[in-house]
Amino acid sequence: MIWAYRIVWMLGALALIVELIVFYNPRYHTPPRFTTMWTNAQTDKYQFEVPQPFRRASLPELALGVSSARESLRILEGVHIEHSWRAKMRAMVVSFRTQESGEEAPSTATMDNNAYEMARRAHQEYLSLLQQDDKLRQVQAKQTDVVQVNQTPALRTNYSAQLQHRLPTFEAPVDGFVMTFPISANEALIFHAHYPRERAKEYRPAFARIVKSFRAKSS
Repeated sequence: MIWAYRIVWMLGALALIVELIVFYNPRYHTPPRFTTMWTNAQTDKYQFEVPQPFRRASLPELALGVSSARESLRILEGVHIEHSWRAKMRAMVVSFRTQESGEEAPSTATMDNNAYEMARRAHQEYLSLLQQDDKLRQVQAKQTDVVQVNQTPALRTNYSAQLQHRLPTFEAPVDGFVMTFPISANEALIFHAHYPRERAKEYRPAFARIVKSFRAKSS
């Protein structure tokens, strides 16, 4: 029996060593500094640019990561862009869910079908869901401002938080932002990113370029 405990202890120690090696690998801390290290990427409806070292994958609907999302926002399309577990972005086309009967819920669209009002409501809903994220603690959202990106107005809220990890030693302070662009009276495009606070000056322009590069595909 004592051998079984020793084996479990050894496996746990080995897993910790591997995680420490990965965590302290400079590749997971330093974003690319050369603007030539960018490549084209795309989703079903959008095309954009990402730094080559960043990994990307399609975003499933459950990626909002909180149970209440099933009662509010619905992801129609999305992409996950990641450089490390501390530096990542999600880009999501969202809408409000409909009732099971097929009738629209009261918050699905506004009376005047205003796309910017839809974006505002989606933005506020996502910020509410962010407060329930089990991987972020002490989320401190700042003032929401209207910004211009490629001559398109968008809502932007910066925030700070504590990124959780199963090993408390690896918990880290991060800065991030949520940006929401209007698409229609029923859809909005949301960007959510966070990055290590001590690397903000390096990651912030990289994520800003990703957002700015988003374009709808030509039909």
